[in-house]
Amino acid sequence: MKTILRPILSLIVLASLGVALVGCSADGLSQFLLTASRGVETAASLDDVDEADLTDAALDELSVEVDAELETLALELALTPAEKVAEIRRLRAEIRLAHASIVTIRATVRAAFQTLRDDVAAFRASDGSLSEEERAIVAARTEELKTITAALRDSIGSCYERMHALRGRYDRTHLDEILAAHQDVLEILDGRLAGLTRVQEIFAELTAMVALPEE
Repeated sequence: MKTILRPILSLIVLASLGVALVGCSADGLSQFLLTASRGVETAASLDDVDEADLTDAALDELSVEVDAELETLALELALTPAEKVAEIRRLRAEIRLAHASIVTIRATVRAAFQTLRDDVAAFRASDGSLSEEERAIVAARTEELKTITAALRDSIGSCYERMHALRGRYDRTHLDEILAAHQDVLEILDGRLAGLTRVQEIFAELTAMVALPEE
């Protein structure tokens, strides 16, 4: 009799465990946290523009070179070399600001993720449950996070490699390439900043969703 009951009891225990696990994952929070964790780690691994590639020394030398020339605007109103150097300086300042903003928001996003993870644990412990509408939101935000993370991952290497390739090439001949590189790097950094800002918003949204009422 005991021999027969043992496997039956084992099946009951496994079934109960399965139900519990399904209950924990049905609202999608576990999958969201896993996806969010990957996103935070991806953000931490983003390459930065080397400060050595943002020094003004090489640009100053280039400025002296083009300022020594007599330039006139073409009929199509193209930029003169001197104007291109001025635009590169402006873009370089924007790159520094974008980089600093990314460094700050990465730390904020990591802290927000830790808060969210703690709040989800407390939500679970209190036997809290989400409505169907909230579950749909969690599922949608999970997919959105996957898209943002993929975009961040695809951008890795773009900033450092593009700027590093210009070392030793700050001359009149490569002026257009230098300008294009600065434009591209700033676009990449702006995209990263927008993505991380959205991640921060998503974390705040879900934190509010699972927050326990204050006593």
